Amino acid sequence: MVDVSRLWSGIVRWSWGLMTGLAGDDSGLGPSAQDPAAVHQSACKVLDAPCTTDAPTSPALSPGSGGANVGGLLTLFFYLVLLAVLIGLIYLIVRAVRGRGEADETQATVEEVQQTPTIIDRTTEPDQWRARAAEMVAAGHYREALRCRYRGLVGDLARRGLLDEIAGRTTGEERAEFSANGSPAQQQFNEATDLFDGVWYGDEPAGIDEHDRFVECEREVLAATAGRPRR
Repeated sequence: MVDVSRLWSGIVRWSWGLMTGLAGDDSGLGPSAQDPAAVHQSACKVLDAPCTTDAPTSPALSPGSGGANVGGLLTLFFYLVLLAVLIGLIYLIVRAVRGRGEADETQATVEEVQQTPTIIDRTTEPDQWRARAAEMVAAGHYREALRCRYRGLVGDLARRGLLDEIAGRTTGEERAEFSANGSPAQQQFNEATDLFDGVWYGDEPAGIDEHDRFVECEREVLAATAGRPRR
């Protein structure tokens, strides 16, 4: 990233040196204060040549004359315009570099979020879990049916980006993640999870009533999260 403070400090020092140099020019290139006639006579003596009476006149203006002042002001004005153009270009470059840096940081944040998707178990799809649940219900195995229904629900919520689908994960972890994502129907999800926990881990009785209640909670949770894009 460009160090703006150092850049502007250098510009100020350069411009100040430029203006002070123009104000006090002692380079010797300015108008001469010598008498042109005296210079002419000295040259004639050195060359041992006759001198005319008419000495050459100098077109240069004497120091402090109005012409010299006008020339100095025009030079100063030229350098000030050049300085203004330079500062404007540097400002545009710094602004463009800074804007590109902010855009890169924003893009990097978006890409980082996109690179951490919800974990989805593709080995068994939610519809397959529910098909197994229907088979278990037909065979009278409601405990196993509730387990299949719960796995199908978790699979659907994972595909909507609301929690991770990881085999062997505890229901407490799934409750916490579902809640942390600000998901709707938290109460219905908790009730469905309680039904599954009670039957699968608590040895509570499982029958058609528990199965149907779970299906009702599942339906409400999926309806409340229907607007989420499916993955």
